[in-house]
Amino acid sequence: LLVVSALTIQSILNVSRFDPGVAVDQVFAARVSLPSTDYPDSDGQRRFTDELTTALAALPGVRSAALATSLPPNLLEGPVALPGVTYASDRDYPQAQVATVSSPFFDVMRMTARQGRLFTPADSADALPVAVVSENFARTHYPDGALGRQVRVVDGDAVVWRTIVGLVQDMRELDFGASVTAAVYVPLAQAPTRFLTVLAHTDGDPLA
Repeated sequence: LLVVSALTIQSILNVSRFDPGVAVDQVFAARVSLPSTDYPDSDGQRRFTDELTTALAALPGVRSAALATSLPPNLLEGPVALPGVTYASDRDYPQAQVATVSSPFFDVMRMTARQGRLFTPADSADALPVAVVSENFARTHYPDGALGRQVRVVDGDAVVWRTIVGLVQDMRELDFGASVTAAVYVPLAQAPTRFLTVLAHTDGDPLA
C-alpha cells in the first residue's frame, strides 16, 4: 500500500476562502495506490477496500471513513451517456464529474439525499447497477425527474447502464469561477479500482 500524500481538504480550501457547497472541515484525505501484483483482480480490491474502511472507522476520533477515486470538491471529469441518444463522436458525449465512492462517502462529506436514497452496502457487485447524481445533473439532463432514469459512465469497453436512485447537493469546483458542474457517483463495490483517496471525518484536527 503506497500512501502518496496526506492532508486535510480544509487546508486546501482555506487558501482561497472557498466554499465548496459541502462540509469539508475536519476531513482527512490520503491518496493510496494498490500494487497490481498484490491486488490484480476486482475481488481482491473489494476485500482490501472493505477491510481498510472498517479499520479506519474503528480508529479513535474517527466519526466515519470512506474511499473515493478523487479528492472532493474537484472530482475527475469524464464522458457520460444517456439512453436513447446517439453520439457521433467522443466529443459529443456530455461531460460530468464522476466519482466512484464507498457507501459512507456521503456521510463523511455530510451530503444528504435531496431525493431518493444514498448508497448502502446492499449496492454490491451482484446488485442492480446504480448511481447517485447531483441536482445539477438532474436539472440538466432530466428536468422532469431523474429517479429511476439511467446513465452510463463511458469507461473503456464496459457498457453498464446504471439506474439513478438518489440526488445530492451540488459541489462547487475549486477554480476561478467556483462553477457548479453535473456529477455522477458510482458505488465502489460495483466498480473497484486500485487508485483511491481515503477520506475520514474526525472529531478534531486530523493532523494534530
